[in-house]
This record gives sequence, C-alpha cells and structure tokens, in this order.
Amino acid sequence: MDLAILTYPDGSRKELAIRQEANTLRIAGTVDGAEKVVIQPEMFRAEAGEDGYFLMPNIVDRSTAGGLIRFRERPDEEQLFEDFRIPGFGVKKGDHAFFAVVTGGTFDFKVHIRLQNNIYTLTVEFTPAGEEPEILLLPVPAGQADYAGMAAAYRQYQLDRGACRPLRERCAENPALQESVQSVYIRIRMGWKPVPPPVLEQTPENEPEMFAAVDFDRACQILDECYKRGIRHAEFCLVGWNKGGHDGAFPDLLPVEPALGGEEGLKKLAKKAREYGYLLGAHTNLIDSYSLSRRAGAADRLIDADGSEHLGGQWGGGQSYYLCPKQAYRFAEEDFPMLKDLGFNGPHYLDVATIVPPDACLAKDHPLTRREAAAWRGKSLALARKYFGASASEGAYDFAIGDFDYALYCCFRNDGQSAWPGGTTMSDFTPPPLCDEVLPFWNLVYHGIVTYNAHFRTVNAMVQDTPDAALQNLAWGGRPAGYFHSKFRPSTDNKDAFLDASTPEKLAFGADRIAACAEEYSKLWHLQFEFMTGYRQLAPRVAETLYADGTRTIVNWSNEDFQNIPAKSYRVFTEK
Repeated sequence: MDLAILTYPDGSRKELAIRQEANTLRIAGTVDGAEKVVIQPEMFRAEAGEDGYFLMPNIVDRSTAGGLIRFRERPDEEQLFEDFRIPGFGVKKGDHAFFAVVTGGTFDFKVHIRLQNNIYTLTVEFTPAGEEPEILLLPVPAGQADYAGMAAAYRQYQLDRGACRPLRERCAENPALQESVQSVYIRIRMGWKPVPPPVLEQTPENEPEMFAAVDFDRACQILDECYKRGIRHAEFCLVGWNKGGHDGAFPDLLPVEPALGGEEGLKKLAKKAREYGYLLGAHTNLIDSYSLSRRAGAADRLIDADGSEHLGGQWGGGQSYYLCPKQAYRFAEEDFPMLKDLGFNGPHYLDVATIVPPDACLAKDHPLTRREAAAWRGKSLALARKYFGASASEGAYDFAIGDFDYALYCCFRNDGQSAWPGGTTMSDFTPPPLCDEVLPFWNLVYHGIVTYNAHFRTVNAMVQDTPDAALQNLAWGGRPAGYFHSKFRPSTDNKDAFLDASTPEKLAFGADRIAACAEEYSKLWHLQFEFMTGYRQLAPRVAETLYADGTRTIVNWSNEDFQNIPAKSYRVFTEK
C-alpha cells in the first residue's frame, strides 16, 4: 500500500494510506496539524536501466528550462526541486507516460529525486498551509508518451478547465491584442533615481533627484525614427514615466514626471503613437510600495506569518514593501481609467506580477491564502486587459496564465541565478548532475497561448555582438524585444550592447537594428498562434522546433555549419 508520512511539530509521525480515485491521488485522512507530509507512490519509482525518465518543468529554481532525468545507470545522486513555474512533473516508463499536476498544496510543495542502489525515487513533500495534498494524473495517449505529449496533456487540461484560451481565439475578438502579437516589442526607460538607493525611507524632503534619460520629446523622436525606417507594427512600453521615474513612489503614479515633460508631453507622445498606428503601454507596479507613496500605507502591506511586513527589494524609491494583492486591486481600479485618459492604448504592464510566487497575507483586516493571493494578482491583470485589450508582466508562473498575454521574459536566466556570468544562451551552463537533457517544457505548454521572450538575455538581442540569443529565442518560440536604457544600475552584470537614445547617432543605430528585427519578425509572427508540438536538439547548439500547423524550424547558433544550415542562422520548413 502507498503511504503518506506525516510529521508533526513535536517530532511525532503518522502514516496514512494514499488512495487513487479515478486519476487523482489523495491521502486517506486529514493532514491538520502536520508540518510536513511526504508521499512516494510506487508509480514514482523506477529501476536504473529501465526505459524512461522523470520530467521536471524547471531543472533549477527561478528557471523555465525543463529537464529530463533518464533512468540510466550512474553513481548515487539526489536533487531537490522547488519554485515550480508549472506545478507538476512527468513520468515516462516504456510506452506509458503521465503528467502529475499538484492540484492541492499547489504553492507549498517540493520534489526530491534520488538515485540510490540503482533505484530512482521521486518524493513529493508538502508543507500544509490550509490545503489537503492532491495530485491529478494526466495520462498521455499511446504513441505520444514523451515530454511533448506531457506538455500537450497539461495544455489541454488548462484549456478544458478554462484556465486559459488560445491566443488565436482571443485575437479574433481583440484588435489590440492582434496588433501586439504582430509587433516588435520596445520598452523605453525614461527616468530613475539612484540604485542602490542612498535613502531607504524617502520623503518629499529627502527624495534623491531623478535622472532623466529619455523625456517625452526624445521618446517622440524614437517613434519618428522607427516610422521613417518603415516599421509599421510596433508596441512601445514606457517605463519610469511616472512620479520619480522607475520605481519612484509606487503605487503612486501622478503627477506624470515633470522633468520628462509632464502630462502635456505624455499626451503629445500618445497622439503621435496613434497617428503612426503604434501601441503605447504603461509600466506600473502593484507588488511593491514605498514609504513615499501618498496612497498606500502600512495598512495595505502584506503581512508575513511572524507578523512582520514583507520586504521587497531596495530600488529607486528606497526600501520596498509588498502590497497585499487584495489591497492593491483598488489601486488598479483607480489607475486604469486615468491611464486610459492619458492616452495609453497598448497592453498594460504590471511589473513583477508573474515572476515571483504569491505569498499569503496574515493581516487581520485582509487575510489571504497563497491561492487567494494568486487570484487577486490575476484579477489585476484581467482588469488591465479589460481597459487596454491586453496585459503583460515578467516571468512565467502559470497561476494567472489566463489573465495576461505577454511575458517580457519567462525568467531572468535558466541556471537559477539573478546575474549572468558570461554566456548568452540557455545552454551556456552546466545542468545539475541528474539532468540529462534541457528542453523548453514551459514553452511547449504555453506557446500559442501567450507571447514571451525566452529569458532576460534575449531582450536587446538585436543589438548584441552575436545573434546567439536572438537565435535561441527563436528556437524556443520567443517574440523579439528591445529595451532603451535597460541598464540603470551600476551593479548590473550586462556588458552586452543595449538600445540607447542619448544621442542622435545612437538612436539612429538602434532604430536601424529594430527595423531589421521587425522585418525578420514579419516573416515569423504567424507562428505565435501555433501550439508548439515538439522540440529536440539535433547537435550541440542546433535545435529543431515543431509547430501544430506542420511548420518546423531548425536553428543553428553554433559556430559550425549544420548540414545545409550555415552557422549562426536558421531555416523554416513548411508542410506542403
């Protein structure tokens, strides 16, 4: 009999049976009072040498690079997996496979995989937080028992239960979203205060001076230069247009930063964007708040289990404090009509919303479980979509996958760190010992549902010295993105070129690169509507990607020709 082992705060333990009802695993009994619950069903075990593998949606924390752990013979090893962008894992044994979705305890589990004495075991460990552990087993149809089949099974599960809808369906009823998908994405960071901040708790009297990198007149010139070069489909997002610039005084936005040209300058820019047929969106933030804010105070902050305020990072506005997502929603209700009146007409970007997991709020006046917190984040994204046709964020946690349309990047990088030590592509790191193959599992699930960039280094790929990042973004189904003045802090480990509007010459250079990128994307953007049905490495730094309409791409970002595909290039094959 499969058992669950419950551990209690006093060190005592209890065993309960695991029951399978239809395709769902549940524990026969309650886990109330347990601080840890460990389950290890027999179906999560395999012998070394057996045909098959475990699939993990992300092989390291803070990553969207999936990985296969094949049941091959090797020295004893183990690895802990946490921070799941997709809440589950896959098991393949011979001709049979399933994807296991953690439907109870979704935000409070981790997975141990161990190889010991030629036996592979996968153990799921829950930290109960008001939900009974539950795992739904999604069988993969015969003949499709591989990681692509697992991705298709999970995608269909998400579609069937209404968690999301295909991009093609949404675009058919939403011209703004259709235009977004067709457009190259360009962010303009306009102003910011020093980072790291010299003053953590800022007031109007001690607030550091903001640096104005791109005022509204210069932003108009960026649009002019792009239009002159024949770019007809572009989506711009303004970052740091608000009071105090980027992270200036969130959630406060007004007044429109006077040093950049104020409300008059913003409305002039919005008018120009409409005349050119461009989308213009705003970057705001409902996760972080600062002491400088007039609208948000201590009563709106997220409270941790120990009663303390949940601290965020230290940015331009000083020390940030997480907002309770329920409290944050009222600021969304206030802001979105105002932003519409200012002239914004493109997808609205809510910073951080899907790149960090939701936290429970223990405030007495507005308590939320982690699941409820996730739902409130989704409501803010959905409200942005209502006003602007589409919404966006960064990152790829899928708890709100049905409420946003674009992920600026699925993750910062794919080896789990926040900085990038050298390489520009996702294969430029050594996978963990148990990982035998890296693959874009998240992309296999969600391509055709949202658009995205594969990771942080694919932003500004059009101005990097080599096309490696751009090519791997293509291999993983990404949409191109550029960022004027992406580097805004001295500690940023980013030696790559970035878009720069500080001089006419640099602006012209950037506009030329954007135009070339837009021309290339015009041949490929239709693939954003297709589900990704397969992916495989044909050789080191050579990948084949398959799409539901029969299209396949072979991308070669190596230094050597591969068959008839030159180094640093790609080919698209269409089914006749």
